Amino acid sequence: MGVAKRMLDDQKCMDDAATEILKRARAIIWCEDCDAFVDNFDPDALIRAYKIANDMITRNHKLVVVFNGDRKALIELIDSVYADVDSCRCT
Repeated sequence: MGVAKRMLDDQKCMDDAATEILKRARAIIWCEDCDAFVDNFDPDALIRAYKIANDMITRNHKLVVVFNGDRKALIELIDSVYADVDSCRCT
């Protein structure tokens, strides 16, 4: 059970890191009405997210330590999280 819990904790940390990077890049924003992150429709935001992620990996930032320096895994997860974000249903 300890190994399974650790793996779940690591995956949550990874998902949280990808979400935080997308927030910092302004690729996603929080919609109070939808009560969810939504696409900010900024065409340059994903490129900014990749740059932020790359910089964090280079600096071994505490947010991305769980990736153990694996840039590809981080970028792929950012892509996956971003692909799962919906458009705002309020507008």
